[in-house]
Amino acid sequence: MTFLLLTGLIIISLVIMNRSKLYQAVPYKFKIIESVSTKEWFKNPWLSGLFLFLINALYFGLTGLLLLLIINLMIPYLHLIIMLVAVIISILTWMAISQAWEGKKSDRLIMSLVGSSFYGALAFFCLWGFLHVEPAYPGDDTFMRAVGWMMGLIVAGTAFITCFSFTTFSKQKGMNA
Repeated sequence: MTFLLLTGLIIISLVIMNRSKLYQAVPYKFKIIESVSTKEWFKNPWLSGLFLFLINALYFGLTGLLLLLIINLMIPYLHLIIMLVAVIISILTWMAISQAWEGKKSDRLIMSLVGSSFYGALAFFCLWGFLHVEPAYPGDDTFMRAVGWMMGLIVAGTAFITCFSFTTFSKQKGMNA
C-alpha cells in the first residue's frame, strides 16, 4: 500500500509539473462548466470558490459511497480503479473551472483557496486524528490506525495541493491568471 501511495505522489507531482502540456491536450470546453461560467455569480471569486468546494465535496462523497458499496465484492483492484477514475475526473474538472474562470490574479487566488479548502480541512482532520490516536481498550495496538490517519493526511494534502495548483497557476493562453 505504501508503494501505491508513493507511486501516486510521484505521478501527481509529474502531472502538476506538466500541467501546461495537459491543458493543451485536454479539450477546452465542458458543457456544464461552460454554462455555469456565463452566470454572474461565477465571476465572484468567493461564490465560484464555494462552487468548487461543493464539487470537491460531492466527488469525495460519491467516491466514498461507491467504495462503501463495493466493499464486499471480491473483485481485485476495483477500489484502486475507482479511486484512479475519481482523481482523473477531479483533475479534468479543476482544469475546466480554471479555464472557464476569468478575473484578476488575486481573485483567482481567493477562488482557488476557497475551493481547495475542502481538502485542506480534510487534511487537518486527518492530522488531528493522527495526533490524537488512543487505544480503544487497554492493550490495543494503535499502529495501523495511525498509519491510516497518516495515509489520509497524505492523500488529502496532495489533493489540496493539486486542486490549488491547477486552479491558481493556469498556463492556458489568453487567460488572466
